[in-house]
Amino acid sequence: MLVVWQDEVHPSGRLIAYTSDGGEASAGHPERLRHLQEIQSGKPGSLVVATAVDPQSSPREVRQVARLVYPITRVIEEFDGSWTVERGEPVQPEEWLRQRR
Repeated sequence: MLVVWQDEVHPSGRLIAYTSDGGEASAGHPERLRHLQEIQSGKPGSLVVATAVDPQSSPREVRQVARLVYPITRVIEEFDGSWTVERGEPVQPEEWLRQRR
């Protein structure tokens, strides 16, 4: 499951899931790209949306995570090197867990 920031919206209107510069330095950055590539190739994926305490700080601190899970319906590698996602209709976490069984 990916966590994306509520305030990071690409000019296309899609949520930014990955940037080529890595944004905040993270050991998980290559793993995130691999997950996005797998989802783009047809593997199911989902996301939750987080709100930052201060969107300008780095690294960011999570204020809250929305209590909804969104299926990822499409992953797009943008011309600017970022990867964005389109999301489907949200479900409650309990329903998401049931669907995965």
